[in-house]
Amino acid sequence: MPDVDVDPETIRVFPMDEAYWFSHYFDRTDLFERLREYYDEDHRFEILQEEFETVLRDSVTHWERRGQRCFLMKDDLAVTEALERGAERLSNTEYVLGL
Repeated sequence: MPDVDVDPETIRVFPMDEAYWFSHYFDRTDLFERLREYYDEDHRFEILQEEFETVLRDSVTHWERRGQRCFLMKDDLAVTEALERGAERLSNTEYVLGL
Protein backbone atom coordinates (compact mmCIF):
# COMPACT_ATOMS: atom_id res chain seq x y z
CA MET A 1 0.00 0.00 0.00
CA PRO A 2 1.61 3.33 -1.03
CA ASP A 3 2.03 6.18 1.41
CA VAL A 4 1.93 9.75 0.18
CA ASP A 5 4.09 12.12 2.18
CA VAL A 6 2.30 15.42 2.78
CA ASP A 7 3.79 17.63 5.47
CA PRO A 8 3.36 17.05 8.37
CA GLU A 9 1.60 13.69 8.15
CA THR A 10 1.32 10.60 6.01
CA ILE A 11 -1.82 9.81 4.03
CA ARG A 12 -2.73 6.12 3.86
CA VAL A 13 -3.71 5.26 0.27
CA PHE A 14 -5.71 2.13 -0.58
CA PRO A 15 -5.52 0.40 -3.99
CA MET A 16 -9.05 -0.51 -5.12
CA ASP A 17 -9.67 -2.05 -8.53
CA GLU A 18 -7.84 0.25 -10.97
CA ALA A 19 -7.72 3.28 -8.68
CA TYR A 20 -6.26 4.51 -5.42
CA TRP A 21 -8.66 5.74 -2.75
CA PHE A 22 -7.89 7.91 0.24
CA SER A 23 -9.65 10.22 2.62
CA HIS A 24 -7.87 13.23 4.04
CA TYR A 25 -8.59 16.77 5.20
CA PHE A 26 -6.26 19.22 3.48
CA ASP A 27 -5.84 22.44 5.43
CA ARG A 28 -3.94 23.88 2.46
CA THR A 29 -6.52 25.08 -0.06
CA ASP A 30 -4.05 24.85 -2.95
CA LEU A 31 -3.56 21.11 -2.38
CA PHE A 32 -7.27 20.45 -2.13
CA GLU A 33 -7.95 22.49 -5.28
CA ARG A 34 -5.38 20.46 -7.18
CA LEU A 35 -7.18 17.23 -6.20
CA ARG A 36 -10.79 18.52 -6.24
CA GLU A 37 -11.70 16.75 -9.51
CA TYR A 38 -10.94 13.41 -7.78
CA TYR A 39 -13.14 14.15 -4.74
CA ASP A 40 -16.45 12.29 -4.73
CA GLU A 41 -19.79 12.44 -2.93
CA ASP A 42 -18.54 9.88 -0.39
CA HIS A 43 -15.94 12.42 0.81
CA ARG A 44 -12.96 10.52 -0.48
CA PHE A 45 -10.47 10.91 -3.29
CA GLU A 46 -10.38 8.35 -6.10
CA ILE A 47 -7.48 8.60 -8.55
CA LEU A 48 -6.87 6.14 -11.37
CA GLN A 49 -3.60 4.26 -10.88
CA GLU A 50 -2.27 5.52 -14.22
CA GLU A 51 -2.78 9.15 -13.09
CA PHE A 52 -1.63 8.73 -9.49
CA GLU A 53 2.09 9.50 -9.87
CA THR A 54 1.42 12.53 -12.07
CA VAL A 55 -1.17 14.04 -9.71
CA LEU A 56 0.83 13.53 -6.47
CA ARG A 57 4.37 14.16 -7.65
CA ASP A 58 4.76 17.59 -6.03
CA SER A 59 8.23 17.16 -4.58
CA VAL A 60 11.08 14.75 -3.99
CA THR A 61 11.52 15.97 -0.43
CA HIS A 62 10.61 18.93 1.72
CA TRP A 63 11.73 20.57 4.94
CA GLU A 64 10.92 23.58 7.10
CA ARG A 65 13.33 26.29 8.29
CA ARG A 66 12.41 29.36 10.32
CA GLY A 67 8.73 28.84 9.57
CA GLN A 68 9.23 28.55 5.80
CA ARG A 69 8.49 25.35 3.88
CA CYS A 70 11.02 24.38 1.21
CA PHE A 71 10.41 21.80 -1.52
CA LEU A 72 12.91 20.08 -3.80
CA MET A 73 10.95 19.55 -6.99
CA LYS A 74 11.21 16.46 -9.18
CA ASP A 75 11.49 18.16 -12.57
CA ASP A 76 11.04 21.43 -14.46
CA LEU A 77 7.33 20.82 -14.98
CA ALA A 78 6.79 20.41 -11.25
CA VAL A 79 8.72 23.65 -10.65
CA THR A 80 6.61 25.51 -13.21
CA GLU A 81 3.38 24.22 -11.66
CA ALA A 82 4.55 25.18 -8.17
CA LEU A 83 5.47 28.69 -9.34
CA GLU A 84 2.04 29.06 -10.96
CA ARG A 85 0.45 28.14 -7.61
CA GLY A 86 2.38 30.84 -5.76
CA ALA A 87 5.70 29.21 -4.83
CA GLU A 88 8.86 31.28 -4.90
CA ARG A 89 12.28 30.15 -6.06
CA LEU A 90 14.77 29.81 -3.22
CA SER A 91 17.20 31.99 -5.18
CA ASN A 92 14.65 34.84 -4.97
CA THR A 93 14.52 34.74 -1.17
CA GLU A 94 16.85 35.52 1.72
CA TYR A 95 17.38 31.79 2.29
CA VAL A 96 20.17 29.59 1.01
CA LEU A 97 20.41 25.86 0.54
CA GLY A 98 23.05 24.37 2.82
CA LEU A 99 24.43 20.94 2.22
